[in-house]
Amino acid sequence: MNLNFTSPEDDLAEKLSTSTQLQALDGFEGDETAVALIVKVAKGLHAYGISTHRLERAVNRLIERLGLEGQFFALPTSIFFSFGEPHRSRTILMRVEPGEVDVGKLADLYELTNDIVDGDVSPEEGLTRVDEIRDAPPNYGKVLTCLAFGVVSATSCSFLGGGWREIAVAGTIGIVVGLLGILCSLSERTGRIFIPVGAAVASALAVVAANRFVPTTLYITTLAGLIVLLPGLTLTTAMSELANRQLMAGTARMISALLMFFVIVFGVAFGAQIGRVLPNVVGEAVTVPLGWWAPWAALLVAPFSFAVLFNARKRDIGWVVLGCVASFIGARLGGAWLGWEFSPFLGAMCGCIAGNLIARWTPRPATVVISPAIMMLVPGSVGYGSVLKLLQHDVVSGVETGVRMAFVAVSIVTGLLMANVLVPSRKSV
Repeated sequence: MNLNFTSPEDDLAEKLSTSTQLQALDGFEGDETAVALIVKVAKGLHAYGISTHRLERAVNRLIERLGLEGQFFALPTSIFFSFGEPHRSRTILMRVEPGEVDVGKLADLYELTNDIVDGDVSPEEGLTRVDEIRDAPPNYGKVLTCLAFGVVSATSCSFLGGGWREIAVAGTIGIVVGLLGILCSLSERTGRIFIPVGAAVASALAVVAANRFVPTTLYITTLAGLIVLLPGLTLTTAMSELANRQLMAGTARMISALLMFFVIVFGVAFGAQIGRVLPNVVGEAVTVPLGWWAPWAALLVAPFSFAVLFNARKRDIGWVVLGCVASFIGARLGGAWLGWEFSPFLGAMCGCIAGNLIARWTPRPATVVISPAIMMLVPGSVGYGSVLKLLQHDVVSGVETGVRMAFVAVSIVTGLLMANVLVPSRKSV
């Protein structure tokens, strides 16, 4: 999800003046303005967290509609363009950073692409509007973003079976982690250490709260407090790319997600060391679940927080809520009818069908709805539990939980694939 913690790198097309572009494409018989536009659009889509197979489909569609001959290839850290006939083509290679999901700017860029394809916007005007989209400030302020962190942590705690005490502590931890993220985003160096530092702070706060203030279940409060940091969406995207035959991109993203799990667990283990010097003065923790109604109550506010964290446009919030509700209800029905193993499958399928239907009825891309809807399934919590058990030398439970994590990810991806077969979105993203 888009946390707005890292600044996008300078756009290569912006660095190149028009004359430099012409020199770089010397001998190319196409429209250099159209080429520069394609480069900017591709980098923008990549920066806003679109999966590789959707990115390639969208860019190749734009290349075709602009009347150019070329190929496009993408990886999480690089993108390639080749324009012209194979024996006399010109190639552009760009080094890029993996982007966070920003459904607001993704929707703006997608609508601009449609306008260009339909002929309503010229390539020259398109270049200017791409820059405007890239430079636009976030749709929500820092205070609201911090509050959204807290609400997501509190509602996730409810989904995980926590009681009032766990929910209160997890919500507080979430706000602190959000504030820490904003502070770390002030420079590139601190931004790169935000994940392990945030995990350590969340763990330390959970231990301090459990030892000194109120008895809570450490595992639930810690997991819910750092839920936004878990790469569950990255893991799901990696599995989706592998299922769509994007082997290099999917493998690279999968390794990145697994590494992030280890980094988070290291931070949690480091922060938990504060418990060695703090005596437990509040007694043993006994979790008292709130009852069947608690997850449904959390459903009333969780989608709005995901809309903030994903930087959804204000006019898209209603559609985000609809997709999250569909995903949640689908997962609940799947759990009741088929068992927990198939709960993510039905939840992902319902969320994706909702996104595809919205993409059919409105000019919005399906990703605007699908990305937040997947987060309602909390796909990263199982991976966190697996790595944590392995580091605690509980190998059998760790492997078992790891297999469950893989099954959950496959279940979500299968649900997405099935939804795209039953109700295609007819859009590239």
